[in-house]
Amino acid sequence: MQATTKHDLFFVRRNTNRNEVHYAIHLSPDSGLPDGPHPLTGYWKMFEKGPDVTEPILLVEQMAFGIRSQRREGDNFVMVLNALPEREIRIESEPGETGRYTARMVIAGKIARLTDFYVQADAGFLMPKVRYLDINGEADGQPVTERINKG
Repeated sequence: MQATTKHDLFFVRRNTNRNEVHYAIHLSPDSGLPDGPHPLTGYWKMFEKGPDVTEPILLVEQMAFGIRSQRREGDNFVMVLNALPEREIRIESEPGETGRYTARMVIAGKIARLTDFYVQADAGFLMPKVRYLDINGEADGQPVTERINKG
């Protein structure tokens, strides 16, 4: 049995360091189709340690970066992140392209391809205090951004 391959969908950048959380879909290397009933995953790209260093999202980090839910809808998936439970992200297969998936969500009132989130936070005693979150994507060939103020 071959290991699955990960196809990155979008990521989270922060002002606190260069490390990023990437969200990906596990695909079967044989078919290029999603592997298993819950193929969506998140993981750290630890750029502070090196260009190819990855680590899992720790249990204490799940509240901020974990996947709250994922469900299959035909060839597509719908996921919800713990940090943004009121917004669904659709993971859609590209028509005619086996093994190609794109994350889409409503950004600034438009259905857009999600590229990344940017989180601006201040240091806190136990956890950073999030000031705002920018959702970045592309709609109709143009960049689109929505800012969510957190406090």
